[in-house]
Amino acid sequence: MLVTTALPGLHLTPVNLADFDALFNLRQAAMQESAQALGQMHAARIKQALAAQFDAKHAWHIVWYDTRVGWFGWQSKEQIIWLEHFYILPQYQNLGIGTMLLQLLCQQADLTGQYIQLTALRGSRANTFYARFGFELISSNTWDCLFRRAPYSTLVTD
Repeated sequence: MLVTTALPGLHLTPVNLADFDALFNLRQAAMQESAQALGQMHAARIKQALAAQFDAKHAWHIVWYDTRVGWFGWQSKEQIIWLEHFYILPQYQNLGIGTMLLQLLCQQADLTGQYIQLTALRGSRANTFYARFGFELISSNTWDCLFRRAPYSTLVTD
């Protein structure tokens, strides 16, 4: 589990089931721009889908100083780390928070030889963000893009 970071004031705290509504609302705020562009703002349906796959044991609040600015969730499944959730409120984006956390997750994946996979909304600015970390588009559909990042050890050739 990631518990500390090198960005001053940034830390992670565990999520519990009672946090679900607040996490859903934060997710909606973080994704509003991208979801609106796709016409995908069906809050009740999205909340139901999130509830069906939400696992508090694998999720953490992203706290900057004393403010919850986002949350993320990931879990290892065989040789893949699935980054299932990664949301930062818009007013806290582009401050290095997401970069720091994704760097830490990539370092862990490199050390363990694991791939990282995630989905992001089609047309989202997040897609460019993930590409900067070596994520490659694996597939896409009307709404989502599936990305995968190989561990650094598999990218190095002799």
